Amino acid sequence: MSFKLDDESMVDSGLICGGTVDILIEPLQSAEGSHLDLYQKIKEMQGQGERGILASVVSRGDAAIQPLGSKILFGMGGEKWGFLSEGEAVEDQIWHWCAENPLKRLKLQAFRRTDGQSMDILLEPIQMDPTLYIFGAGHIAQALSLLGKMAEFRVVVIDDRPMFANRERFPEADTVLVEPFDMVFDKLQIDPQSYLVIVTRGHLCDGEVLEQAVRTEAGYIGMIGSKRKIALLYKGLIDQGIKRQLLNRVYAPIGIDIHSETPAEIAISIVAQLIRVRAENAEGNNIKLPVLDITVKV
Repeated sequence: MSFKLDDESMVDSGLICGGTVDILIEPLQSAEGSHLDLYQKIKEMQGQGERGILASVVSRGDAAIQPLGSKILFGMGGEKWGFLSEGEAVEDQIWHWCAENPLKRLKLQAFRRTDGQSMDILLEPIQMDPTLYIFGAGHIAQALSLLGKMAEFRVVVIDDRPMFANRERFPEADTVLVEPFDMVFDKLQIDPQSYLVIVTRGHLCDGEVLEQAVRTEAGYIGMIGSKRKIALLYKGLIDQGIKRQLLNRVYAPIGIDIHSETPAEIAISIVAQLIRVRAENAEGNNIKLPVLDITVKV
């Protein structure tokens, strides 16, 4: 479906921005050929932290035999699920384009069929949203959880106090864990898409979390505290054998300096920094298929 907002329709609807928008509507039903199996595979991939690209036919020439909405899912190891009736030549063309062009967001791309006609393919990167791990469940954590979710992070809140770490206080969080800080990283899957914020209730807990955090591949580590507190904490960790190079990764004091004072203001400064770091890391998080011979899994 295509909608065009001209000057008259904009005034009637009270909108201030015009333009044209195309909306793709796909019916889902429990029948063979409805692609539910592909969506199940996507859910499985995301649950395992795997990445891939979903290619869907959204327009084609009149002579095409491939129906609109047909899909093929490419895995990062060379696998593919589903097929396009246009043949492997088109599938390979899509694969090689994705191998040469890193994909961060949805992309509508034209490809040539074997008869020379053009067909439009919607390319969708499959990956989990970056995960924000909040260590501590106080007032700052509450504001941070809400803002982090609004900024499109998966949010995991962790504290060792059940009266603080619970669904009533963090309804928007994806996961709320009640775990002791000293061994919590054994239960977490930390990778470059992980953003760690340390806002626990005290110096000792901060140190326990930080000592584990700097040994991970997290894309961001930030810790709240005054410069004096941070210096003392760093000295203690260095005395325990933590290398200074590992501590240099940490954003401390955490957040962008906006002279914040309240929990909400502090959370805003932290999320602003998270967004900036996420943007700086974005190039490395783009999905680019490997150049290799692909195997078929139908």
